[in-house]
Amino acid sequence: MKKFITRTIIIVSVVSLLTDIASEMLYPVMPLYLRSIGYGVLAIGLIEGIAELVAGINKVFFARLSDASGKRKIFIIIGYSISAITKPAIGLTQSVYAILTAKLFDRFGKGIRTAPRDALLVQESTPENRGKVFGFHRSIDTLGAVIGPIIGLCLLFAYPGHYRLVFLVSFFPGVLAILATLYLPKEKKAENSEDNKKPVARQTIKGLFAFWGQSSPEYKKLFLGFTLFSLVNSSNMFLLLRASQLGFTDMVVLAVYLVFNIVYALTSYPLGRASDKIGFQPIYILGLLAFVITYAALGFGPHSLPVLVGLFALYGVFAATEDGIAKAWLSLHIPKEYKATGLGLFMMASSFGFLVASTMTALMWDRLGSPLVLSAIALVAVLLCVYFAIIKVPTKQTL
Repeated sequence: MKKFITRTIIIVSVVSLLTDIASEMLYPVMPLYLRSIGYGVLAIGLIEGIAELVAGINKVFFARLSDASGKRKIFIIIGYSISAITKPAIGLTQSVYAILTAKLFDRFGKGIRTAPRDALLVQESTPENRGKVFGFHRSIDTLGAVIGPIIGLCLLFAYPGHYRLVFLVSFFPGVLAILATLYLPKEKKAENSEDNKKPVARQTIKGLFAFWGQSSPEYKKLFLGFTLFSLVNSSNMFLLLRASQLGFTDMVVLAVYLVFNIVYALTSYPLGRASDKIGFQPIYILGLLAFVITYAALGFGPHSLPVLVGLFALYGVFAATEDGIAKAWLSLHIPKEYKATGLGLFMMASSFGFLVASTMTALMWDRLGSPLVLSAIALVAVLLCVYFAIIKVPTKQTL
């Protein structure tokens, strides 16, 4: 059995940590910054949704490209580099087109790196410790989401309203992340099979159809459920906007987002470890229930700080299950030669869903009111809890 923690897992986790420090310095600041320069909820939703869609399309293309070429490291280096360079540019302009362009390049970089990185984690793990490995990576990754907002809070406390300063400072951890990728171990030379002799671009398209055609019923059941959920799982920025709408200050909004990330970081590894022991299904359903309670309660509108803190802490439990657990569970039902492809296809579908969810939430936010929108999302999520409770998908498989 492979060691649980390898050099590769540590380096990938550190790279994710540094990148998340940069990203999460900006994430809670983004809606506040856009609002300060005159953009409303719809603009925020569209920018997030379109950018995530670009990332999703890239994820599946570069996932298949990674599988076809047998390479992971080069995609990880390029992807993190693009994001680190373009991310700070968002705060240097007031043009919505320039902001969207910078955001698109940031997500383009994410699309290049994500599936090859996750496939590398699969490669470094076994079916018996898959949840633990993904949980460990997610915990270290999310630790950056704790450090980032703290830096952002300190900067805004010292320089109130100076959002652009936060964007500029985010450049430095991004550069450190690029340097850290260079320490990834050298990859073994890919086998010179007949498939690898074909043009890689053609393999990429054909490989997607080939994979879906031979994918297992278990993969398709999970794919369907995760995709349906993505259609209601809109940007977290709407929850931050809801907190602001309820009268909480910018500093409080940033603080509860920090609480969310602390819980996210602290629970990712324990929940991943628990999923290896009792199965992914009950842990994932637990996360969905946390999502339901958070959205329903925010819809009704907590007017006390303790309740708001509690809800964002509960939402951290959901986040710990939604990403790492979903990928680990799905990866058990993907053949070895299609690991990045299977994960990339799932992430592309989720990105399409995210665009729809964020756009529809933004459109209905002003027309129907945020309480009704958040409550409706919670209701749909209840139905998905039922779906995941009744499907029969093994959580122990050795593919």
